[in-house]
Amino acid sequence: MLDNLDLRLYTDLKGYSQDKPNGLIQIEARYRVLWNASPLTYLEDSNANLIMFSGVSVTVNATKIEQHTTELPIDTTQSGLETSIVDFYRFSNGNTGIDFTLFTATSNEWQAHFRAGAGLYRTLVNEHKDDELDIVARYLRAAFVFARNEGRRIDYDFAWRWIWIVSNNKGIGFVDGNWLNQVQLTFNIHTNPEDRYSSVFFRNSYTWSDRTHDEFSVQLGYATPVSKLIGGD
Repeated sequence: MLDNLDLRLYTDLKGYSQDKPNGLIQIEARYRVLWNASPLTYLEDSNANLIMFSGVSVTVNATKIEQHTTELPIDTTQSGLETSIVDFYRFSNGNTGIDFTLFTATSNEWQAHFRAGAGLYRTLVNEHKDDELDIVARYLRAAFVFARNEGRRIDYDFAWRWIWIVSNNKGIGFVDGNWLNQVQLTFNIHTNPEDRYSSVFFRNSYTWSDRTHDEFSVQLGYATPVSKLIGGD
C-alpha cells in the first residue's frame, strides 16, 4: 500500500531573490491507485498499447516555510474584492485534488496520459487590515502528460494543464478570468539506476491567464515512495 504513496520535498529556486512567496520548503504527497492495466487496443503505428480508465491519484500539497510574504494583498478601496487569478494561484499555500486517468498510451520507451480531476486551492488574503481572509477555491482541471525514459538514470515528463476556478467561499473576483493554463517540464535523475521510483528532480513551470498575468517557477527537490523512508524494499 505504501509503495503507491509518493512523497516530494522541494524548494522554489526562482523566488529566493524576489519579494514574493517562494516556498522554501514545500511538501507534496500523491497516492496512486491502478484500476486497469488491460490494453483496449494495440497502436501498431506507434508500437504502443492504449488503455482506458487506468487509475486515479489523490494529491495533497502544502507550503511549510516561506522566506517572504505568505498573504495575497488585496486593495479593498474599490468595490468588491478582486485580484488576478495568477496571483491567487501564486500565493496558494495548500492544494488538494483528485485526478482520473481517462486514457493512457504506453510503450517500452514512453507514456502519454490524459487526465481530468477536481480539487481545492487555499490562499490567505490580507485586506490591508488587521484580519485575514482564508480563501478556499474549487477547481476543475484537465491535463495531458507525456513521459519518456532517456536511459537508466534520467527520464523526463512534460505536462500541459487547463485549470478552471469554479467558485470560492468569499466571492473573490478575478480580473483576468477564471482560467489558468500551465506547462511544466520535469527532469528526474535516478542516483540509483536500480531504483526507478526515487529521484532528484528539477521542475520548470509556466502558468498564465492572459498576456499580462503570468508566473514562472523553478523547483528542485527529491521524490521517493513512503515505503523507502520507513525501511521498505
